[in-house]
Amino acid sequence: MKIVAFTIIKNAVKQQYPIDLVIKQHKNLFNKHIIGIPRELQDDGTRELVSKATKECGQNVGLFDLDWPGETAWSEESLDKTLQQQIIDYIEEKEHANWIIKIDADEFYHENDFDQLLDMLRFTIDAKDLSIVSTSYRQYMGTPMYHVWDPTIRVRHIFKPGKAKFSGNDAMQIDPVSNMHSLSMSDIILHHIGYLKPTELITTRIKEHFTLNKSMYKLPNLSVLEGYKFSFPTHKNNCKLWPIAIRTILDGTPNEIEYFKHSLEDVPLEIRENMNRFSFYDPFKKAD
Repeated sequence: MKIVAFTIIKNAVKQQYPIDLVIKQHKNLFNKHIIGIPRELQDDGTRELVSKATKECGQNVGLFDLDWPGETAWSEESLDKTLQQQIIDYIEEKEHANWIIKIDADEFYHENDFDQLLDMLRFTIDAKDLSIVSTSYRQYMGTPMYHVWDPTIRVRHIFKPGKAKFSGNDAMQIDPVSNMHSLSMSDIILHHIGYLKPTELITTRIKEHFTLNKSMYKLPNLSVLEGYKFSFPTHKNNCKLWPIAIRTILDGTPNEIEYFKHSLEDVPLEIRENMNRFSFYDPFKKAD
């Protein structure tokens, strides 16, 4: 069985995406990990970061040069249906993979889940009507010691070549093609740590998303973003967690957030061994 993962990433250094840790974490899960990055003239040091991690862990990593379409790279059309699709097409044509896994530059599977996930993928490899495996999704907030409830509780990121496509209404997801089915592995968790970074970076990311997808949200103008700053919520304050932030910004409806504490063993290895890179906010500390 051959599993090929892919990630696209730009400005990993500037935006503090831990792509190096993602590569190291999954060296025993993926047979090959293809990283789509901008050509050198568009790069901010991501290429060097990926190369260094590859040498340190010995993972089979392939660099896939992409002509990044300027600042529109984060729009749904250019990101998912152009850039990522180029890599999927390449994997399907050249890599002869049995399974493809889409993983972002801030997402991790726990090492304790590898065996169970691999067993299920082997068991279903010949199931002709199965094309997608979905897993649970965990959002960390402020510190790796707490996660929060988020509307995105399932993700469909594991799929068979030629039997899946990007969803038309949710750019994060992969859907089965007609007459194909999906399998849910709810006890396998994909851990997302995209909010374990400074407020300024998250604020910039939210504003970019609205700017580049304003037609999706039917915004007449972007004045709603003027002066907006992402604020880390405490457990008693209104939540502006992304993507809940969309609703908060658009209609002013506040949402409460609930934190769940977990043990350190529940955190994927590369995250817990690099806590100093992410742990900077205690959600239960009284706000100043």
